[in-house]
Amino acid sequence: MSLPESTPPTAVAGAPDQASVRRLYSSASWLGGSTLVNAAIGFAFWIVAARVVEPDVLGVEGAVLNVVMLLAWLCQLGMQNALTRFMPVAGAGTRSLVVRTYLASTVLALVCGLAWLAWSALRAQPLFGLPLWLTAWSAFSVLAWTIFSLQDSVLVGARKPHLVAVENAVYSAVKLVALVPLAVLLPEGGLLVAWVAPVLLFVPVVNAFVFRRLLPRDGAGEGPVGGREVARFVAHDFPGGAASMLAVRLVPVLVLAQLGGRDTAYFLVAWQVLMVLELSLSSLGLSLTVEGAGADDATVRALVGQLLRRVLPLALAGCLALVVLARPVLSLFGEEYAGEGTTVLRVLVATLALRVVVDAAVSVMRVRDDLRLLLLIEVVRAPVALGACWLLAGAYGVTGAAASYGVTNIVLAVLAGLYLRGVFRAMDARATA
Repeated sequence: MSLPESTPPTAVAGAPDQASVRRLYSSASWLGGSTLVNAAIGFAFWIVAARVVEPDVLGVEGAVLNVVMLLAWLCQLGMQNALTRFMPVAGAGTRSLVVRTYLASTVLALVCGLAWLAWSALRAQPLFGLPLWLTAWSAFSVLAWTIFSLQDSVLVGARKPHLVAVENAVYSAVKLVALVPLAVLLPEGGLLVAWVAPVLLFVPVVNAFVFRRLLPRDGAGEGPVGGREVARFVAHDFPGGAASMLAVRLVPVLVLAQLGGRDTAYFLVAWQVLMVLELSLSSLGLSLTVEGAGADDATVRALVGQLLRRVLPLALAGCLALVVLARPVLSLFGEEYAGEGTTVLRVLVATLALRVVVDAAVSVMRVRDDLRLLLLIEVVRAPVALGACWLLAGAYGVTGAAASYGVTNIVLAVLAGLYLRGVFRAMDARATA
């Protein structure tokens, strides 16, 4: 049967908008490419750190960095995802949305950092055993990292993922160059200072560009997105995201608490390799969130299907390659890390490809505003990950801590797969009707 005359020959009913598909792949390519570049520089950073910083110090300061990034994430009030979700459709309210987000996050980060500093100053033994000046730097780092992370969400929400790629690549390079001299000058604290100090260069430059060039200047009025809609999204998205971040950032802290600084260093090097790979996969889901905002069922389904068909086989191949090459990769950090961390890395990456399914499901939940289900699947992650880590690390050391990540991924992938199957069946039923 021929198509109706009003339908263009290339536009099949139920097919996704080709512009959305192109933007999805363009955004995913920039964000994924950015992560790959940052991964390469990140590997170099931790290789150098492993060779110029004592393992005991690296383990402690690496755990502190995870706490800083956790607190910075919490201080963003869940607006990272809200910005990428609502900026593409906010219209004249875009500028106001960004300004209010920055103000609220800055105030909370200041309060959080001062509370950390005050608590450490009043204790006989500061948190993590850090000297007071390094505790103060760590507390200040919460504010710096909060704004640095938010500005990436603003750039992605403004559909400028290539700027995120450039910014993060330059930041990673500066961080790497600063590490060696700072590690020599500051045997204790050099890693923390090298990680955060370059942020102070990028925050004013990037945000000057954002407010002068990217955001609409007539942003005093409200656009199509209302404050209640954003608040509802955040209220459902933030608790689950916070639980997910707890599961990621507190694992090295639990390892430190149970096994000490040296074992934490062995675990942390493998964990950083894993986090870079996981971030690369999650950037694809972020692109799906942006391009799926406001799209119909057919477009969302097509975007998800194409993402899974193209990314999942690549993720499986990459994980298999890393399992085989785990020892040569870790030998770059030194023979001590290769000997102690090879099994840890293999166990960690064995189930990494399942994150593709989980991230696809989470993105669909955000696009469809299935926020209660999003809360459920993300809240499950924290008790499973932290509980399994505490039990398995205590029983089997760093290998047990790595195994807890696999247990968590399997549980989440089952839930995500069930959700996607149910959503696709519902879409098919509506299309048939």
